[in-house]
Amino acid sequence: MDPSNSCKNKIVSHISLQKNAKIVAKRRATSSLELLQQMSLEDIAEIFHNLEVHQIELEMQNNELMEIQEQLNQSKDHYCKLYNRSPVGYITLNPQNIILHANLTAHTLLENPKYTLSGQPFTRFIDGEDQDKYYLLHQKLLESNEPYFCELRMLTREGTIFWVCMSCHIDTKNDSIPRINVVINDITKRKEIETKLKSNEEILLIQSRQAAMGEMISMIAHQWRQPLNIMGLAISNIEMKRALNTLSDTEFEKKIEVITNNITFMSETIDDFRHFFQPNQPKEELKVASVLKSTLDIIGKSLEHHSITVSLEENTQRLLPLFKSQLIQVLLNLINNAKEALLINQIPSPSITLAVNESEENIIISVCDNAGGIPQKVMERISEPYFTTKGLNGTGLGLYIAKTIIERNFNGTLTWHNKKEGACFVLTLS
Repeated sequence: MDPSNSCKNKIVSHISLQKNAKIVAKRRATSSLELLQQMSLEDIAEIFHNLEVHQIELEMQNNELMEIQEQLNQSKDHYCKLYNRSPVGYITLNPQNIILHANLTAHTLLENPKYTLSGQPFTRFIDGEDQDKYYLLHQKLLESNEPYFCELRMLTREGTIFWVCMSCHIDTKNDSIPRINVVINDITKRKEIETKLKSNEEILLIQSRQAAMGEMISMIAHQWRQPLNIMGLAISNIEMKRALNTLSDTEFEKKIEVITNNITFMSETIDDFRHFFQPNQPKEELKVASVLKSTLDIIGKSLEHHSITVSLEENTQRLLPLFKSQLIQVLLNLINNAKEALLINQIPSPSITLAVNESEENIIISVCDNAGGIPQKVMERISEPYFTTKGLNGTGLGLYIAKTIIERNFNGTLTWHNKKEGACFVLTLS
C-alpha cells in the first residue's frame, strides 16, 4: 500500500469527521438557543447560578483529589522507605524460586549490591546442608498454601554462613500467578548465644557429676558394708571349723555360695555406678518404676543406715523412651536432698515416699518427705545455680542441673511445693 495514499485517506477522514462534528454542534446550539428564548430571565439566571455552583463544586472536588493524590504519594514514599529500611529482609519469589523483588535489608544480608537479586534463584543462597529442608518446606507450601516458619542457614554472596528465622506464605491476591512472600531475620547472634549457653550447661552438668562423686563413694561404702561383713563372718566360720576339723563339704559349699552371691552383688553395685557416670547413653524404652528401683539400689543402703523408711507406689506400666542414667541422676539428687532435710531436722520417724502415676499424656513422678517443708524464702531460689542452703558442703548445682536435664532432655517439668508433712518434688515426663 502506498504511504502517500494512506496519509491522504486519513486527512479526508479527519475533514469529514470535523464537518459532521460542526453540524452536530450547530444543531445543539440552535436547540439550546430555542430553549433559552422560551425561558424567563429568572430561569436563565437560576440556570447560570446552578452552573456556577456546579463549577465551584468541581473545582473543590478537584482540589480535594489533588490533596488525596499528594497524600497517597507521600504514603507510598513512606511505606517504600519502611519496606527498604525494615530490620528484616523481604523477598518475593515465583513458584520456581526465582527472586522477583527484594528490599535493601535482604540485599545487605546477602551482601549483594542493590537490585542484583532480582532474577536469581533463591536456593543459591541456602546453605547446602539445609537445601533438603528448604525444598520439603517449599513443596509443602505450594501444595497446602499453609504458611510455615523455620530456622535454617543461608549464604552470602561470598559464601559466609549465617542463621535466619524464615517465614513464607503465598500471595494470590494481586493476580492469578501465585507469589511467595519470604521474610528472613538474621538470628546468628542468638544462635551463638544458645551454643554458648549449651556449652555452659554441659560444663555445669560435668561439675554437678563431679560434685556427686564424693556422695557416690559414700553410697558405695554403705552398699558394700553389709556384704563385706557377711563374707568376713563366712570366712571366719570356715577357718574356725577347719581348725576344729568339723567343716563338712556341704557346709563349705554353702559358705562359698554365700561369698559368691555377695561378690556378685558388689559387682552389680559397681556396674550401677559405672553406668551412672557413663556419658551419652542412648534412650531406652523403660518403665519409670524400674528406674526408681535402680536408683534405690544405689542409695538404698545409705537410707537404711539412717533408718529412713522408703515406700514406692507404682500406678502405671507404660514404657517411655528415657535416658536412664540422666533420670537416675535427677532422682538421686531429689532423694538425697530429702534425706539431708530429714537428718538436719532430726525427724523422729523419717520417711520418703516415691510415687509414679500417669495421666492421658504424661507420667508423673513425685518424691515427698516428712521433713517439715521448704522455708518460703528458700522456695523461690532453690533452683538458681550456685544457691545452696548447705554452706560449704553444697555446690548449689544439684537442683538447677536436675531441672535443666528434665526440661531439655525429657521435654518435661520439675516443680515443687509444700504439703502438710513436708516437701514434694514433682517430675512430669511426656
